[in-house]
Amino acid sequence: MATSAAGTPFGPIGTITGGVGGAIISAQLNKKLKPIMEELALNLVGLDKEDIFYFKNKTTIDCLAKSYLGNVNILYA
Repeated sequence: MATSAAGTPFGPIGTITGGVGGAIISAQLNKKLKPIMEELALNLVGLDKEDIFYFKNKTTIDCLAKSYLGNVNILYA
């Protein structure tokens, strides 16, 4: 929005060019800053990427563990 507003004095072409330029710059900044921000957020809450993987797949992991437990009970019954 800021680059679009900066292009406004140059008419509609400046506004459009500024908007497109701002979108491109924003996308590039997002690519570079996203991993850093994610790492910072995880550090602030005391988690790591393995914890996030577990929370995203908790149901599947728990079902797999129950399956293994059921197999052990069958084998040693």
